[in-house]
Amino acid sequence: MKWCPRCKVEIRGHSQYCPLCQGRITGEGESPAFPIIPSVYEKYRLFFQLLFLSGITICVGAATINLALPHTGRWSLLVLLGVGCLWLSVGLGARNLSRILYILMTQSLLGSLFFVLWDFVTGWRGWSLDYAVPLLLMVSMLTMQILIKVKGISPQDYLVSTSFHAVMGLVPLIFYLTGILGQIIPSLICIALSILLLTGQLLFKGQEMIEEYRKRFRI
Repeated sequence: MKWCPRCKVEIRGHSQYCPLCQGRITGEGESPAFPIIPSVYEKYRLFFQLLFLSGITICVGAATINLALPHTGRWSLLVLLGVGCLWLSVGLGARNLSRILYILMTQSLLGSLFFVLWDFVTGWRGWSLDYAVPLLLMVSMLTMQILIKVKGISPQDYLVSTSFHAVMGLVPLIFYLTGILGQIIPSLICIALSILLLTGQLLFKGQEMIEEYRKRFRI
């Protein structure tokens, strides 16, 4: 067993330094008292590396296209904001935060309302409906799916929140049908993502989703 001559304590494991005084310790190492459990980031290292690389690729690509087409506005800033929000949400959700899916759903709803109000107060230009709202909804839906995979969340804990959030993702369809959008591509992507998410849940988890709604809302 390791020994710290300064603190006069025995230390399990193979560390070279005392956890109390950070001084050098002597002796032979042995197995720690408790097994070492890898963190979420260590367990899914490749996944997070690919997520980071894909985010950088999206940001660089958006900035390059925006610089090549300056007349389209500064939409690349919203892309950068969206990718940053995705990383932040995944980083927070990968920690042991309770009810993270419901928090994400609430944040996306309140954030959408905030962007619309901000656009209205600063002189309506439509950027909130064209870019901010669909981008925020897409980021939130993708974050949910990433956290479900990484954290191994059970169907009972995610079916209601993800299905309700996918329905929220269809809100840009109203904007599209009413013709108030100046830029339709972000909204169309958001609508397609929502339809795919809802269809996937109905096909693979339809019965469980119905039962969960019955239990939650006492139908």
